[in-house]
Amino acid sequence: RELAKYLETSKISIMTSKCFENAPMMMIESFNYNIIPIAANHGGMREMVLKLNFGLLFESEDEYSLVDQITKAVNDYEKLINEKPKLEAKIRDLFSKSKYFTELSNLYSYR
Repeated sequence: RELAKYLETSKISIMTSKCFENAPMMMIESFNYNIIPIAANHGGMREMVLKLNFGLLFESEDEYSLVDQITKAVNDYEKLINEKPKLEAKIRDLFSKSKYFTELSNLYSYR
């Protein structure tokens, strides 16, 4: 509950990880809480921003790139968030429980 209070009042999230994280949940949590995710331009974080068509990317270890994306997220927040309704069906489809279980079943099924 305490975390939800912070998320509800946030406008941006920043994922600066140098690791090639596969599918950070913060990307989906950001979408659910109307937060613009700003992620390093590599690994799963990059893939999720591109796949979701939601969020901004910065070049890892480039503070100017990060500052530029923070500025863009703050200045263009309403415009970026207003795109969200167009993406909700896509997000539900990509990350639904049934799709996840189907993909896991296919991955681990013996043929």
